[in-house]
This record gives sequence, structure tokens and C-alpha cells, in this order.
Amino acid sequence: MVAALTSQNGPKRRKSVVLSQKDIELIDEATIRREMKWYEEKKEEYLQKYEGKYIALLNGELLDSDASISEMAKRVYEKHGYIAVFMTLVTRRSKPYRIASPRFKRVKIA
Repeated sequence: MVAALTSQNGPKRRKSVVLSQKDIELIDEATIRREMKWYEEKKEEYLQKYEGKYIALLNGELLDSDASISEMAKRVYEKHGYIAVFMTLVTRRSKPYRIASPRFKRVKIA
């Protein structure tokens, strides 16, 4: 990804900056976190209109909704390109996180 910045030397000079993969990942993560916060703030509104469906959010804007996340994702990426977009199932049920605990083998000491 290349970002164009206006330099201090004048408005006509442009400087290209190449972002690293890590920079892109951090930007994408920040985008998703922002959209998750937006979703939580407007969750009741989304529940009224889209409960049981998947929605896609970007910049606080609802891009699409569908009963199938794969069909919705296909349309969103075709229209907007492959960018970080928050997609979630609109439901009242909160999703618990499952973290597998390590399993240790018992060893007998003689």
C-alpha cells in the first residue's frame, strides 16, 4: 500500500510512503475495533431491523446485510475491494470466548 503525503516544501510536491505489512495490519485492527464499538452503540437499532442476519459495517455505515455471511462478503468485497470490514451476526445472545486449556500428561515418578 502506498500513501501520498504533501511535503513541508510546498503543496505541489508529493512524497510516497510505502506501508509495511505490520502497519497495514495495525490500521486494519484499529478499523475493526472502531466498527465493533460503533456496532455496540447502535446494537438495539440493528436488532430491530436485522436480527438473525449478518451485517457489514465500515466507517459507521451499514454496507450490506444478508442471511448468508459468504454471499454478503462476496458482494461487499466486489463493490469496495478487499479491505478491513466488520461483519457480524446481529443477535441478542452474546458470544462467549472459548479458550482451550493446556492438557498435561501425568508422569509417575518412581
